[in-house]
Amino acid sequence: MSEKDLSKSEEDMEKIRQDCDIILEMANILRDIYAKPKFKEKKNIIEYALSAVIYWASQKKRFWSCKMSEKLIRDLKDNSNAKKGTKEHEYPRKITSHKLLNDDEFKNMPLEGFVKEFINKYGKWNLVHKSENNALKPHQNIKIYLKEGFYDPKRAYEKINPPIKLIEVTDEERKQIQKRNIIIIDKILKRNQ
Repeated sequence: MSEKDLSKSEEDMEKIRQDCDIILEMANILRDIYAKPKFKEKKNIIEYALSAVIYWASQKKRFWSCKMSEKLIRDLKDNSNAKKGTKEHEYPRKITSHKLLNDDEFKNMPLEGFVKEFINKYGKWNLVHKSENNALKPHQNIKIYLKEGFYDPKRAYEKINPPIKLIEVTDEERKQIQKRNIIIIDKILKRNQ
């Protein structure tokens, strides 16, 4: 890695630390409001506000999982009007905000610990077809999380019909797929049969 690349990487990490610090600080501030009985019926508004900050912080390409759905890849191959994909958070932002506001583990979590969690879990997103993203919503509902006590992205992906099949691609392959390079698309689809 060149000195310039190393400097950029350090700069990117500092920005991620700052974003994560904002998320933790907001969660700490909002937690007191969230706990007040008079706001019991409005907790979803507070969760939504925090999830908007999580969305904003996770938009960087750094959080892309290097996975695209097979349906999206096929649509980009076959449909000249197809969109380039929807960013779908593996771990729904609404559930992340709920955890930040309710789980004791986040109250005193060191910043570096949250940065690691955000990079590896809460900020990660895949590129999927818009119809897949919409089909996932009922399976990513906060009520399901509260009932079951946990959230498993793989289970949610398998519950929709047809299930979402994710394919690992490099960033260069993603660019070629989104440019509708049929040769590259066919190579990737064949590789993942």
